[in-house]
Amino acid sequence: MLSPVLSGAWAELLKMTLRRERPSQLEAYVFRPFTDRPWSSSGLGLPSSHAAVAFGGSMALMILFPRLRWPALVMAVGCALTRVASGAHYPTDMYLGALVGSVTGLLLAHWLKIPSLRFGHAQPSPDQP
Repeated sequence: MLSPVLSGAWAELLKMTLRRERPSQLEAYVFRPFTDRPWSSSGLGLPSSHAAVAFGGSMALMILFPRLRWPALVMAVGCALTRVASGAHYPTDMYLGALVGSVTGLLLAHWLKIPSLRFGHAQPSPDQP
């Protein structure tokens, strides 16, 4: 549960820092100035929080349950693609969201000393017998 929550939080913080607005019909790549609602991520799209949460959750599933790696990845990619297909995000929003979620999941697994994936099988950590 921690991986998707932290992934979403990181994505929201990045949105308020990068400040790129969502796609619109008239303009492309509009960046909001820091003086305009500096503590609000409403209307901002880079990175996609949906993609970050989906990939954060899928990374946790892939690490904890290696047999679920492909279904988890397919669901995360599907979530991200629907955000682009619906016009809510640019593809780059999805890519950065996927990166945020995946890195957050991997860092949490390392920090919490969760056995890592190697060749599709969970390996015990070196400090465990």
